[in-house]
Amino acid sequence: MFFGTNTFTLAQDSLLSPTAMQEDFQFVQEQLFNVHANPFSQLSKENYTAYLDSLKAGLTQPLSAAGFRQKVNLALIPLGDEHAAISIPGSKAEKSTPNWADSVATNIAYRRVADVGYIFARSFATRGSQDLPVYERCIDSIFAVIRRDGVTRLAIDVSSNEGGASAVGDMIIKHIYPRPYKNYSMNWKRSDAYLAKLTSWGFRDETYQKTFPC
Repeated sequence: MFFGTNTFTLAQDSLLSPTAMQEDFQFVQEQLFNVHANPFSQLSKENYTAYLDSLKAGLTQPLSAAGFRQKVNLALIPLGDEHAAISIPGSKAEKSTPNWADSVATNIAYRRVADVGYIFARSFATRGSQDLPVYERCIDSIFAVIRRDGVTRLAIDVSSNEGGASAVGDMIIKHIYPRPYKNYSMNWKRSDAYLAKLTSWGFRDETYQKTFPC
């Protein structure tokens, strides 16, 4: 889950006004409370509201998009959810780190080192469900080469992996352990306001579109 607002989509490197930031902060709060599956696992709604009010009250000086993201990221701490993040499309705050979803085919690479097969999985990032077939073709091709190489050991390096779609990890696992296994469960609620943001940014996620609305 990540959140974005009107200011984020419009901001480049100009300073954001306190009024604009407080409006966007309110949007983030609404998404946190109404869309997240379990927003009050760490704090009660009353205490979480008080915490967010204190953060919003501190937005009194103009900030860059990056500075605002740093402030609003604090709103996510009480979630206790490592997958929640703030995204600022179009700003230098996002361009400072590579967007691995833009280079799906190179996110997972393979090479042979003596009798060891080495897979470097730097990211499972996607731009939506349309990228999953690309990953599947890439991973299937890698394991075809692994079988051809006849390696006796396989190392999968995820030490630098930034995360992404768990379905990509499942694609790798099926080549190693084809039997059924217990994965994980999660709860989803769809926000139409958030879906509109995704669409305006060019993201298309059919799974999220079909999720039961909040």
